[in-house]
Amino acid sequence: MAEFSERIASLPPAKLELLARRLREKERAAASKPQVIPRRPDAGSPAPLSFAQERLWFLNQLEPHSSAYNIFRAVRLTSALDVSALERSLSEIVRRHETLRTTFAEVGGRAVQLIAPAGNLRLPLIDLSEVSAAEQEQTLLALAHEEAQRPFDFARGPLFRIILLRLGEEHHVVLFNMHHVISDAWSMELLVREVATLYAAFTQGRPLPLLKLPIQYADFAVWQREWLQGEVLENQLAYWTQQLGGRLPVLQLPFDQPQTSTPTDKGSRQRLTLDAELTASLRSLCHQKGITIFMLTVAAYQTLLYRYAKQEDIIVGTPIANRNRVEVERLIGFFINTLVLRTKFDGNPTFCELLARVREVTLAAYAHCDLPFEKLVQLLEPERTLNRTLLYQAGFTFRNAPKESSKLSSLSLTYLPIYNARSQFELNMIVVDAGRTLQCSIEYKTDLFTDRIINLMLNNYETLLRTAVAHPDITLKELDDVFDESDRQERIAIERELMEVRAEKFKRAKRRAVVRA
Repeated sequence: MAEFSERIASLPPAKLELLARRLREKERAAASKPQVIPRRPDAGSPAPLSFAQERLWFLNQLEPHSSAYNIFRAVRLTSALDVSALERSLSEIVRRHETLRTTFAEVGGRAVQLIAPAGNLRLPLIDLSEVSAAEQEQTLLALAHEEAQRPFDFARGPLFRIILLRLGEEHHVVLFNMHHVISDAWSMELLVREVATLYAAFTQGRPLPLLKLPIQYADFAVWQREWLQGEVLENQLAYWTQQLGGRLPVLQLPFDQPQTSTPTDKGSRQRLTLDAELTASLRSLCHQKGITIFMLTVAAYQTLLYRYAKQEDIIVGTPIANRNRVEVERLIGFFINTLVLRTKFDGNPTFCELLARVREVTLAAYAHCDLPFEKLVQLLEPERTLNRTLLYQAGFTFRNAPKESSKLSSLSLTYLPIYNARSQFELNMIVVDAGRTLQCSIEYKTDLFTDRIINLMLNNYETLLRTAVAHPDITLKELDDVFDESDRQERIAIERELMEVRAEKFKRAKRRAVVRA
């Protein structure tokens, strides 16, 4: 039994989510057969939006020119490229996935999906082969950042763009860009894999190897609305009402910048890598305590927020793939869901006791992950404000590192690290499991936080994890004594700096009030 628990504890979040779903489906099997997602009978008619799409439609109505929900990848290709074969591969993928041909409109007061017929895709080509290597890289970065921040038009489309940059005879870069309303991170990786598979088939004269898709995304949207009702919906609602009912805490960090009534999605990102020795020690602690590395890293993040905010009720939102039905595993579409993890810090627990709390909260959330975040918002009806995200202000994302390079037939394929300088959330910790190391970064809205503050938070996060490994039974109050004097001085300097900013903003507001009077 202990060995079985340890095996469960070692599962990554995606597999843990799948295990929880399969256990629930097994429990329900006696009452009803698993429901297969059918094709919609009126495939040529407008289709309803999924619950996830509905939220992004609403956000797009508020900020139609935002690029915060762009999903962007830049891929470097080396060796000779058959541009015609690449175009044919992309045309086949657009034919294969209706979501890449989808636009949105309002019909009878409700938003619907409109799916255009398939056609041949023409690949835009920008030739930089005649300029110097230094100018190539500079232009490449500029074009990549420009494309990553280009908004999409929901009504006119397309919501999928691709640009080919030629740097030399055997050196190209492909820019992929999709809006989140038709895609997610899983979809982007799927897209690149299918391009690789089809390109190899076209260049080698082989039959197309991809299996026919059983359904399309619009079929899923129709099914989701029919399935998520009655007993299924009631069971989900009962848990989340108990977990998140009542007045939810709003995270109040002591050194964020003053909120503005008209916030923007301008963002930045700071990074930190946890070395191999620390990463190995963290994995060992997880093995001892029967938890996953996800549970440990999110517990440390919530502890960090607790330490700054001095609040005993900490909420973070975390995404899950939500691809646990066989019909949707190979579909490009917006399936990702957000789980809200609420951890109580009352009673001055030890870090080990906190890990047990986080484990319980996480497993319960995975067991009730069928309720879309959008339905949860409708249920709880939180107060909506333009300068606060709903239900939680801090996000946490855990994922395994993607392969940085692979093969596209005879081509070598490498991902380029391009960030679009936009942030969906006020604060979002991202932990990437790279095997020997853990790569940590924080995305944040620059309207609210400075680089100096975020770097302090990352350094404190590493210190907290090192302390937890060395002294897992340390209490939360004792953790305050761990951070050295230089850290305290840095916090004091930041707080003094922000006090000056607040004072200056107050003076400007007072002068404007006098002028208006």
